[in-house]
Amino acid sequence: VMKVVARQGEALQYAHADLRADREVVLLAVQQYGRALRHGSQELRNDPTLLHTAVLTYPEAVRDVGYPLRDNPVAMLEAGRRGGLIISYVSHKLSGDRDFLLEAMRTPGGSKCNAFEDIKDFANSKVAHRGEEGAPTAIVVARQSTKYSSTSEYPIECEINFPSGRAMECTMNEEAAVNDLATFLVEHRPTDMQAFDRLHLIFDGCADFDNCDEDEDVGASVSISVWDCKRPLKNYLKLCCP
Repeated sequence: VMKVVARQGEALQYAHADLRADREVVLLAVQQYGRALRHGSQELRNDPTLLHTAVLTYPEAVRDVGYPLRDNPVAMLEAGRRGGLIISYVSHKLSGDRDFLLEAMRTPGGSKCNAFEDIKDFANSKVAHRGEEGAPTAIVVARQSTKYSSTSEYPIECEINFPSGRAMECTMNEEAAVNDLATFLVEHRPTDMQAFDRLHLIFDGCADFDNCDEDEDVGASVSISVWDCKRPLKNYLKLCCP
């Protein structure tokens, strides 16, 4: 088997499960062709060394590793330095980390991202890191109305709750972006609430299908910690709403 995978890495998919969990066998396979990493055991797909070997011949190998590794900034940056296309496949947490994105874009793999300019704007925007003083958290439930509106075909109705117990409601245009909602909340915050110019949003009960991780349950909350986020608000609608 070792001779076979050393000549053709993808042959690993036909190996017995015990062999696909053998680090030496999988290493030989990914050295020949990085895409073979996807056929390794779950444990080995979270091995940083195997990932760093795999991206040398298959830059998109990052998408085949487990969520814990995609949430590891050190491992992801090293993969980027070796040519791995990291920006498209990192965890939600890292995709909202300004410092990580700026450093990732300086790596050979990070600079090859198809959406480089969008990511650059994304990273250079004001970021409200979790727990940062002055950046309150708001939990949002967004639903698309079934009623036609003259200003928007099917407007998005949002319920916003702050941990303090304060609540707000608003209706956004169907084409609104996340930063439009953030701007509304800043400009229309409750009068007894301290002013803020940054915000951390958690969209409850939705699935971000463009960025969803396969290891996460569809319908789980998605956190957005970027102030100037231009992603469509309708990406974050609550699932299974009436």
